[in-house]
Amino acid sequence: MPLAANDPVADLARTPSVRSALEWFRKERNWINEQHLKVCRVAAPTFLEEKRAAYLEERFRELGWDAATDRAGNVVASLPGRALPGEGQVAITAHMDTVLAPRVPEDISI
Repeated sequence: MPLAANDPVADLARTPSVRSALEWFRKERNWINEQHLKVCRVAAPTFLEEKRAAYLEERFRELGWDAATDRAGNVVASLPGRALPGEGQVAITAHMDTVLAPRVPEDISI
């Protein structure tokens, strides 16, 4: 579907930086799906998300990010040296818990 004219979201999608990011996601789709499976295969039933939080924190650190798990069990990560006072920030949030935990990791598949 073509992007509409005079639509702020469409205008944003046309910018070179966003187009580049969208292209990266398209090219890396298989890798992204593999990472998603790995995260989902770490059991995280409600109120018992510690293993998944530790897994995510370690993955962020492997990517060179500053990462920590706060007292509430949230994983907070940021690129070192990228957050400057007065600049806007982008937050990506998601629930870590799952309703049904897999019996074995292979229970989770595409």
